Parts: sequence; C-alpha cells; structure tokens
Amino acid sequence: MQKYLSFMRLTEKGQITPPEKVAEIYTKMLAITESYGGKTLEVWTGLAEYDFVAITEFPTDEAAFKTTVKINQLGVARFFGAPTFPVDAYLAAAAEKKELVAV
Repeated sequence: MQKYLSFMRLTEKGQITPPEKVAEIYTKMLAITESYGGKTLEVWTGLAEYDFVAITEFPTDEAAFKTTVKINQLGVARFFGAPTFPVDAYLAAAAEKKELVAV
C-alpha cells in the first residue's frame, strides 16, 4: 500500500471542541480512514505550522482522497496530504543522466 504524509490544522470549530469530545472525534477520524481501506501508522502533534502530522497507508489515491474529503467534512480540521516515496527513489531520480529540454 502507498504511504501518505498528512498535515492537519484545526479549524476554529476544532479549537473550541469540548475536551470530552476530542477523543471521540479522533476515533471517528481513524474509523473514516479504515472505512476506505486505510491504516493510520503514526500521528504526532507539535508546535509548528500544522497541529498534527500523520503517516497513513491507503490502497489507492482515490481512497486517500475520499478519506480527506470525509474528515474535512467533520469541520474540526483541514487535512492536506501527499503520497510519499522512499529516499532511495529520490537518489535514483537525482542520479539519472537525462538531458534537460529547453522550452
């Protein structure tokens, strides 16, 4: 399965969510991910531009996209994500000897 790196920012609604509802919403987000065949591997929170960062796996880009749409519809957070590739893929691409074509 393809791995995805997801960044999340809490919305105003998410920032004022009652503390007793936070775990329930998180559980709902995990369930949405699983309902599209995805798996949440890790989630971190920190002091940066994004409130949370997650690594997930999905069987297809479409499943990842639909999950993002459904989580965003909860209204408590905005997810932004992208597929990931191993660093070896970068090293191989950088080492390719291809001529750049001028436009």
